[in-house]
Amino acid sequence: MERGVLSKFDNEGGCLGQFSNVFAKYTSAICAIPQATGMVVLAEAVSVSGAGTGIEILCDPIVQFGALAASYFNAVARFVDVDNDTYTMDQESLE
Repeated sequence: MERGVLSKFDNEGGCLGQFSNVFAKYTSAICAIPQATGMVVLAEAVSVSGAGTGIEILCDPIVQFGALAASYFNAVARFVDVDNDTYTMDQESLE
């Protein structure tokens, strides 16, 4: 094992670095940043959005992880209706 490298998966030339590069190329993105779970991704999205205390975050009521991510930053989860055919947010419920 190389000095300063914790594993063969978590370094630039390892599996994680290779996956990131291939996935970025596949999606035509500049880069890809793999995360451990969907919950981590949602919490990071709330964090980088700048949301904080008292800010409303629109969340779907089917999967609660968005609301949980909002609560990590003291934001207010506002549940909106979901279209039964597409499982996307119902635009009429946003008004």
